[in-house]
Amino acid sequence: MAHYDVAISGAGPAGSTAAAVLARAGARVVLLDRAAFPRDKPCAEYLSPEVNVIVRDLGLAGTIAALRPARLRGFLVYAQDGRGFRATFAGSSAGVPERERGLAIPRTVFDAALLRAATSAGAELWERARVTGLGGAARGVAVHTLHNGKQETVQASLLLAADGLRSPIARQLGLMRRCVPHRIALVTHMAGIEELGEYGEMHTSPAGGYCGIAPFGDGRANVAMVVDEREGRRMSRDPAGYLRAALAAYPNLGRRVQGAELCKPVLATSGLSWLARRYHGRRVALAGDASGYYDPFTGEGIYKAMAGGRLAARRLLEALASGDEAGTLAAYERDLRRLYHGKRLVERIVGCVVHRPLLFHHVAARLRRRPDMADTLVGVTGDFLPPGRVLSPAYLARLVF
Repeated sequence: MAHYDVAISGAGPAGSTAAAVLARAGARVVLLDRAAFPRDKPCAEYLSPEVNVIVRDLGLAGTIAALRPARLRGFLVYAQDGRGFRATFAGSSAGVPERERGLAIPRTVFDAALLRAATSAGAELWERARVTGLGGAARGVAVHTLHNGKQETVQASLLLAADGLRSPIARQLGLMRRCVPHRIALVTHMAGIEELGEYGEMHTSPAGGYCGIAPFGDGRANVAMVVDEREGRRMSRDPAGYLRAALAAYPNLGRRVQGAELCKPVLATSGLSWLARRYHGRRVALAGDASGYYDPFTGEGIYKAMAGGRLAARRLLEALASGDEAGTLAAYERDLRRLYHGKRLVERIVGCVVHRPLLFHHVAARLRRRPDMADTLVGVTGDFLPPGRVLSPAYLARLVF
């Protein structure tokens, strides 16, 4: 039986990024994914500007550019009364070109490109391999899989769980706990939405929930709507019909989507809010959504996945070189806590504001009058400004008073 240095469960952005870094450094890596690529995912398909920096550092800027992603200048954010504000990345990017635009790109092509980078570097890929459990091994961890309908076991020194927000590995190890809010996301592509431009859009509805629009630049756009989990029974009978009816309630969006057409089936995912108790176990590290997922309003999931995957790869390489698995995984725990520190507080503050209409209307009016503050906020949510820029008492005071 082959023995790998690192097994990675999940070949999405976190897993593929980690696999590429590990394989380029000479580690023997196997990627396990229950799907076959290319595969679709219920995702807003927005990449924050700092993803451009990671892609550049990985030597993949040309590869991603060849996919012709839409390059978004910032966001238009609308309160429940239809009034909103504009925020631009360039306004807070300090002239760094990669930080002046976010990206909009379908996951079918983006994930496949990252996966090709990993396999080209030497990572082995097992598609249609669902992890069914973990066991101990003399030299590491035994990963039990159902691979193409056949039970097989992978032996590895270390394991990276990058297998999504319902990570079976994190659950088996007791590392995850559910938290509020309990929400469901509906995602599709639509063609013919009126008045799209070079900005992503976030809309909040008087009926509750919110909707993000990420234009692809070819007449299509990703439409991602998040609603309370209690709506699940109503939407399950006809997700497309539910989506269209719900879009009609958005003051600055309903009219614009009346003549738009669905380009693909509506995908749904639930159980969005999970937090990790810890980011590692014995010989196991968590990355991407498996390390926790709160609320997609601020849209940093792919950045978090790639940044976490890169951090994990570097620490796993240290563990392989030193033999100090416990020490390096503890260091990785600290790495992720620093990466997430502050940003999750920003997420909660944004969520608190968005779901309180009177407060949101007040804040949106302030940001409309102070575009410099709006640009600072989108720089933080775009992952290239530190969260402290909007958590400072001075910023918060100017925002509220």
